[in-house]
Amino acid sequence: MIEIEAKIKIEKQDFDRILDLIGPVKFEMQKNYIYNLNEGFLRIRFEKGKTYLTYKGKRQDKKYNVREEREIHFEGNRFNEFKNYFSFFGQGFSYEKQRASFGLNDCVVCIDKLPNGDNYLEVEGNSENILKCLNKFGLNDKEIEKRNYQEILFLKNEN
Repeated sequence: MIEIEAKIKIEKQDFDRILDLIGPVKFEMQKNYIYNLNEGFLRIRFEKGKTYLTYKGKRQDKKYNVREEREIHFEGNRFNEFKNYFSFFGQGFSYEKQRASFGLNDCVVCIDKLPNGDNYLEVEGNSENILKCLNKFGLNDKEIEKRNYQEILFLKNEN
């Protein structure tokens, strides 16, 4: 499957305005572990009682984050089991974030709170519907973040 996504860093005023537009949402904690591959990465995620194993390929687009994505999930917490199993990829990167997800304009919209205090909005769908969502939130003129959360958090930690 090909994933098309726009990720935008949102400041406090954008965050508050979006929550005013959509109403109350519930944030859930996600635990993530990333292994970098030659082209793309492998992610292990645990949330809401399920463990997700996701491969994300190399970026393919300049405007949006477009890449091949393959995902399977398993009931229960198998996070450490998979982390140990895939350790042959080398040292990975671990982080937790809080996420609220909802549907809008045939897109999956997520608001993420990162451990460094930054907030991001992710919109996944087709290009036309992504643009509709960004317009609704008043974010169509904001820069689309190309880095994944590992890159965002790692680079911030390096400064």
